[in-house]
Amino acid sequence: MGRTANILNQDGRMEVFFSSIGNAVGHIWQVAPNNGWNSRWEGRELGACVGNVCAARNGDNRLEIFVLDDIGSLQHMWQKGVNGAGGWGAGHLGGATLGGLGVKLAELGTRMAWMFRE
Repeated sequence: MGRTANILNQDGRMEVFFSSIGNAVGHIWQVAPNNGWNSRWEGRELGACVGNVCAARNGDNRLEIFVLDDIGSLQHMWQKGVNGAGGWGAGHLGGATLGGLGVKLAELGTRMAWMFRE
């Protein structure tokens, strides 16, 4: 298991993600702000994830998750609605990369991804 990525939804509930064995990103979340957690970790299929998961909130307050796969391509998950309304979408952004991955939100609410060496 890689390092976790923790991030708050707009409503204050924490979500925790990690890359796991078996081509998935593990995910658990609070059922209410500063309260209990859902009953179990859930896996979300993305590809052969090997990098650490990075999480960010975009300009319209939906969460976005990024992780590298075993060939160095960028995998991506996003909330379809604020606070997880409508579930999650997933896709492959492609591109061979090296090193780890970090995500930063620009002041205008756009997303920038960059590579860094760990």
